[in-house]
Amino acid sequence: MRYRLLGQTGLYVSELCLGTMTYGGNGGIWEAIGKLQQARARARSIDADQKLGLMVWSPLAGGLLSGKFSNAEDKGPAGARRAAFDFPMVDKPRAFRCVDAMRPIALARKISVAQVALAWLLAKSFVTTVIIGAKTMDQLRDNIDSTRMRLDDAEIKQLDEISALPVEYPGWMLAFQGQARAKPPVKE
Repeated sequence: MRYRLLGQTGLYVSELCLGTMTYGGNGGIWEAIGKLQQARARARSIDADQKLGLMVWSPLAGGLLSGKFSNAEDKGPAGARRAAFDFPMVDKPRAFRCVDAMRPIALARKISVAQVALAWLLAKSFVTTVIIGAKTMDQLRDNIDSTRMRLDDAEIKQLDEISALPVEYPGWMLAFQGQARAKPPVKE
């Protein structure tokens, strides 16, 4: 079996996948990967120094972020995938806060909520592509149309803020442990 190197990282894809699961914090790309998953992903992505990007799978969370569901109990339209199989698992209260923020943008632009969600992702420098799961030709056309529109800076900022991930372990622990090291020593 042959493995391929990933971009200019010098790492094989299998190493990168393993590294994201077993982050050890030895600096370099491993440190960048560990920091990517938290609040730092908003401010600085690893694409700048490591020439990496994300290929986002299920960017609409199985239709949840398409706007066709109004709340966590809503089963959506007849035949909706999530009605029978609630996957992928997501933080639904946070997801619906995002949908609630995207809906006015979609209405003002006369586009779908799904297009807003996809355009927001595609506006990120570290997102190289999205893997959509359109079930119908109409959904496919709608998803493709998201590539023809651009959100303005205020809309992106609003969606960034509402979708921000809470800091999780090891992110909060690294920040906590690094507080003393963040300050340069005082020389007298």
